[in-house]
Amino acid sequence: MRHLFSHEGERALDAVMQLEPLLAFDFDGTLAPIVPMPHEARVPKAVSDGLARLSRRLPLAIITGRSVTDVKPRLGFEPNYIVGNHGAEDPLIGPPSSASQALDGRSRAHRRAR
Repeated sequence: MRHLFSHEGERALDAVMQLEPLLAFDFDGTLAPIVPMPHEARVPKAVSDGLARLSRRLPLAIITGRSVTDVKPRLGFEPNYIVGNHGAEDPLIGPPSSASQALDGRSRAHRRAR
């Protein structure tokens, strides 16, 4: 096993960062802790502040099963990209497709059923 924060690992990370990669993060359970009530999920301020700084240096995307309109105010910063509804909703492409609207409706129904 190689450790990322060894000298070798830091050199490898440095080389990758020079390529200006797209950094993509999931919302629920990755950036925002899992909470008993999904409407209470938020990115912790320290994480949000760090991601805001990072998004000014490299392209950063948030990928989520939630709708874009649901997740956007929960982030605490403005990422370069947000892709919602498990990839079916991408604001850069245009209005949500009928598929993403159906997924969003199913998601709301699922939350009510809990």
